[in-house]
Amino acid sequence: MENDSVVLIVLGLAVLFLSAVLEILSVKGIWPQWLCRKLLHITAVSTCALAPLLLNDLTLLRVLVLVAEVLLFFLVARGKLFKEERGRKSWGIVLFPLPYLLLLTIFPDQRWLIVLPMLILAWSDAAAAIAGTLFAKRFFNLTADPKSLVGSAAFILCTVLILLVIRQMELPGFPLWSAVNFTTFVLVALCISTVLAAVEALGAWGLDNLYIPLSALLLLLRIDVWLNGNAPLLALLLFAATVFVFVTIKSKALREDGAITAGLMGISVVEFSGVVWLILPLFFFGSSMLIGKLFPAKTNS
Repeated sequence: MENDSVVLIVLGLAVLFLSAVLEILSVKGIWPQWLCRKLLHITAVSTCALAPLLLNDLTLLRVLVLVAEVLLFFLVARGKLFKEERGRKSWGIVLFPLPYLLLLTIFPDQRWLIVLPMLILAWSDAAAAIAGTLFAKRFFNLTADPKSLVGSAAFILCTVLILLVIRQMELPGFPLWSAVNFTTFVLVALCISTVLAAVEALGAWGLDNLYIPLSALLLLLRIDVWLNGNAPLLALLLFAATVFVFVTIKSKALREDGAITAGLMGISVVEFSGVVWLILPLFFFGSSMLIGKLFPAKTNS
């Protein structure tokens, strides 16, 4: 426990120091505000991701995260910490400790399920924002925040790279993915990354800090099933969901955000409950479309 305390003090002081430096750089206009926020995001969330690998017991870390959550809520609510460029408060900073605390509580003996979701949040989410800001020329809005295909591509690439690096490192307590066929692993990693990129595209008001690690957790809980023979099924599901999204948007049956959400829901239903459970939502969706075509809503001219 004493060694754990030293590790946490060092990590905490390092993050606090960097936070102060980035805040000063942002306030003085030396670096762009958005860049400072993303660098802080990478540093703070990466530290949270890697901390469980350095600790013997997670009890003290859980207590500190809970205290930090209360402190962050107070600072953001009072406008003392990193307002966004559009003037709204950075509630995303307050949200990310919540899934982290949940992971620390549920998976103290499966720490790879803590590390990987948080690493994906730290790097892939930031990569999407940075790439979108620097290189994207066209943006789309599924929800309140603008997103870009460049950003989504960066998210996918970064997530695949994270999974490949973890595969090669063979860390203690992590799944032995190096024994899995490389092509199969890349296919599964691409499918997982694409689904998470769609989740990220739906995030707004900082909610992606909640959505991404929880969605990554659900996918990682199934990864061994896909790696051991079911990779083609996952690819087929993703392809079917993509076709569904394209057709429903093209036919104006759903808006972009609704189509992607429905596609993700379909993948989740099939994977966690079985294809038979997809019949009921498809029936309701199909019948509502049919009713809409037969009895179109009347508008006052």
